[in-house]
Amino acid sequence: MPGDNTRGTVKIVTTAFFATILIVASLSIVLPIQQGPIHFEYPPPGKLYQFKSIQHILDYFDTHYAEDYIWYYSGEIESSASLAGLGYGVANQPPPHSETNVQVEGVDEPDLVKTDGLYIYSISNDAVFVVQAYPSESAQIINEIKSIGTPQAIFLYESSRLVILSRVNWGNQTIEIFDVSNPNNVVRTRLITYNGYYRSARLIGQYLYFVGYSYPIDENDTFHLPEFIIDYESMIILPWNIYYDPGIYDRIFYYNSILGLDVTDSDANPNVETILTGQRAGVIYTSLTNLYIASAHYPWFGWWTDRKTAIHRFTIAEGRAEYVASGEVPGYLINQFALDEFDNHLRVATTAWLNMSNPYGWDIQQVSNVYVLNMTMSRVGHLEGLAPDEMIYSVRFIGPTGYLVTFELTDPLFVIDLTQATNPQLLGELHIPGYSNYLHPLGNNQLLGLGKNVTIAGSGSWWWYTGMKISLFNATDPSDPQETANMIIGVRGTTSPALYDHHAVLCDPEMNLLVIPIYLREYTSGPPDSTSQLGDFIWAGVYVFYINPDNATITVRGQLSDITNPSVYNLYESWYLDWIGVWNWYPTTPFVYRSLYIGDVLYTISFFTISMYDLNDLSHLGTISLQG
Repeated sequence: MPGDNTRGTVKIVTTAFFATILIVASLSIVLPIQQGPIHFEYPPPGKLYQFKSIQHILDYFDTHYAEDYIWYYSGEIESSASLAGLGYGVANQPPPHSETNVQVEGVDEPDLVKTDGLYIYSISNDAVFVVQAYPSESAQIINEIKSIGTPQAIFLYESSRLVILSRVNWGNQTIEIFDVSNPNNVVRTRLITYNGYYRSARLIGQYLYFVGYSYPIDENDTFHLPEFIIDYESMIILPWNIYYDPGIYDRIFYYNSILGLDVTDSDANPNVETILTGQRAGVIYTSLTNLYIASAHYPWFGWWTDRKTAIHRFTIAEGRAEYVASGEVPGYLINQFALDEFDNHLRVATTAWLNMSNPYGWDIQQVSNVYVLNMTMSRVGHLEGLAPDEMIYSVRFIGPTGYLVTFELTDPLFVIDLTQATNPQLLGELHIPGYSNYLHPLGNNQLLGLGKNVTIAGSGSWWWYTGMKISLFNATDPSDPQETANMIIGVRGTTSPALYDHHAVLCDPEMNLLVIPIYLREYTSGPPDSTSQLGDFIWAGVYVFYINPDNATITVRGQLSDITNPSVYNLYESWYLDWIGVWNWYPTTPFVYRSLYIGDVLYTISFFTISMYDLNDLSHLGTISLQG
């Protein structure tokens, strides 16, 4: 009865005309319901929203029924497998969930953790753990997938195929594909070994593109052709299938190979495209239709002003890569975000050196440049000479606009108009203390910046890192970009994997949500003796932020950590390297390096644990050990 806590049985009924909850119906299935009332927080009225689960629907009835409405439901829990055929239940409809933070929408990138909204796949201890993650109250490890080598990264395709990229030794890599349609019974469907070095990979739909490099001549002066071993059968790339540039002269050469593969077809032959260059595969950038390999060229005899980057373009489609063209730009690239394809052009941001006066290259100046290449890899536009004596720290191209952050003593944010490919124009710039290592689009000409704050030292010619800096930028007026808000976290030595690996960033502008791992340092014994003094390593975990660029708001909602024994920080105190950060070792520490959400639950992942928190109030829901 209304207002009565007595519960009967709920049945889902489907007919040709409607699907609703009734007491009596012709076709019915007994639903599993969790014990006791579970109430969700509902958004404000005025628009339509989507339910996240059957339990969510039942909660809605429980909290929204009218006084003259009568219905009942049971507290008994049964398997929800019977709902799969009707499109109901957990098995077919996972709740909304986050995905790996990637550069190009639709182009997945390899990472240490993947989820499909029901299961989490996480690399730990030379294996990939399969965790039944949703619902959180029944989260548990259900499988442990052992790889032939040491897993470096994984892909997940539509809850059906798991790709593990592993290092067997320093000269051999493996690609293992597993059927994970039933995560309790995982079956390996493909094993590919590459006699060379892994550089990167992408997954577009069901098609994997693996990029690696190998040496034609080894340390014993023995010649080799590129070789892949496909399910125990050798596939050697023959000379007439290897591209080369007759204009390249160097003392070291590399094979750069792209292997394309349909991960759902265990019988399909992989396709391999190889190019011989004087540089190994460097920065990899991939659009939906093209893959670019960019390699810095440092001549053995020459001046700094001779340093260039070669860019090789391959078209990609349905697991096949085909070499198209090569080009060259002065200088070097900071990372994959220095490349971006838009409107059949490739935009490239470089840091380069100009010879100012001395013909021998002793009087040089560091500058930043932007080049535009067409699809034949010919330069058609350029903007050179930005930020003399500074270097690029971060780049983001968004549509016809480019954003560059350079740094020497202050952080100039440059806004560049690339509407006309042949005539890039500097629209505006902003100078503020510190710099951003990573820029994330928030929509409406607004950006999130993650980086470091700095303190100028001495006579003003030097600086020290002094804490992490989070910034909101607004370039609505591109001639006058503004930093609308900022927050400084910690003191000198505070750092984050997010500064050097964008996969560590969980940012959902629609939810006003930002979650990043932070390794925090503070001065615990009073003010520092000098600006160069490191703070004490006191905490590691994730910061959960509320960000609202429209209101210029950055607020810390909470700090979440698995570490219960503070003495663990002393064990890693000496590991900190101020110049190169901690991204080389954090996957083997107990510190969180990834986060994701499924429904209303935030999951934080470290090498040792997966912890769960309620996204509404950040209360701790449980922890799963990945180390037994």
